[in-house]
Amino acid sequence: MKLLFVFFCILLFISACSPPDPTHFVYHGKNGDYPVDVVTRGNSTDYYITVLFQNETGNVSYQIPLSFSPVSVVNVSVEGNIESALNRPQETNLVYITQDPQTAVLTDQKSVLAVYDIGKILGTGSAGLYKIPTLPAFTSATERSQINSIPVIACSNVSSTAGVILLQLGNTTRILVQNDCIIVEGTNGTELFRAADKLAYSLLGVF
Repeated sequence: MKLLFVFFCILLFISACSPPDPTHFVYHGKNGDYPVDVVTRGNSTDYYITVLFQNETGNVSYQIPLSFSPVSVVNVSVEGNIESALNRPQETNLVYITQDPQTAVLTDQKSVLAVYDIGKILGTGSAGLYKIPTLPAFTSATERSQINSIPVIACSNVSSTAGVILLQLGNTTRILVQNDCIIVEGTNGTELFRAADKLAYSLLGVF
């Protein structure tokens, strides 16, 4: 009996000293605990966060892959009410994610990846939780935008039915709601992408 007790204590000690599973952790967010699976493929690591989201059938579990861990975006400041900016007075039927035509070049295409991470949560695709038609846009016309019918959208195009998210480089890394336009700003490409994932996590209810 004594040997069994000692063996049990050793097991408890080993369990307490064992490092956490590097491929899984639980993030304690604003609305509860969120399981996160860390998936590495080559040089790329994605964070698959599991969230409960309500649709017409009730609460449904979704697993959403994002490029940054919730831990690494927690210090990105949010100024203003994101939810209020997205919920337009006459019901939101369209969201534009816009940027200067040169932003993709200046960020080594990271702003394009940022559009994807935000859009897959807002949009109507299989991973879309909000099911709002979401379109990429530019803040000014280019030959490419005209050939591909990419709309020219600025913050001034926020309306009673359309929301606008602007991605831009700036002097700080933050999310700012200004005149109902959601501005995602970063000091470089990686920081802009990080701020975009803070917005994505906020849309999921984690922050």
